[in-house]
Amino acid sequence: SSSSASSPSASAGSTAAAAAADKSTEEIIAEVKSRLFRSQVPWLLVFDNVEHPDLSKRFLPRGAGTKGHVLLTARHAPPASADRTLLLGCFPPSESVQLLARIAPRHVSSPRDAAAARSLVETLGNLPLALGTAAAYMRRCDVPCAEYLERYAASEGRRSSSSSSSSS
Repeated sequence: SSSSASSPSASAGSTAAAAAADKSTEEIIAEVKSRLFRSQVPWLLVFDNVEHPDLSKRFLPRGAGTKGHVLLTARHAPPASADRTLLLGCFPPSESVQLLARIAPRHVSSPRDAAAARSLVETLGNLPLALGTAAAYMRRCDVPCAEYLERYAASEGRRSSSSSSSSS
């Protein structure tokens, strides 16, 4: 009987994994950038919540032409760049609440949940990605907004108490 470990695809996968393990991080970054440059199919590279713009430049492919696009999200505006940059602000609070209501309408419909939604958008800084994630969680887990906000607050409380106790 033959096992999957001896199949051509399994051995090719393990060979690729072994080759990747032998490469340095810089070699892997260079390989990815090279493949994106040569790609004949459209691609999108996303850097989410970039805190240090200089670090992201290390990973940005150059000269990719029209096939690829890079989406970089950050809380702070990047330094002026020759690249095409589109600066987008956060949603206003009313739009943030509307986003929650569009994605998870049943979960923000009661007066208590509507009040929780107003508090949640402030807590999440009116950031569309964070709001979309919260609304998707509410829908998927069938959790009303007020309960989600309580869970979020409890989670943040545990996180801040564990980080303060680990730094003492």
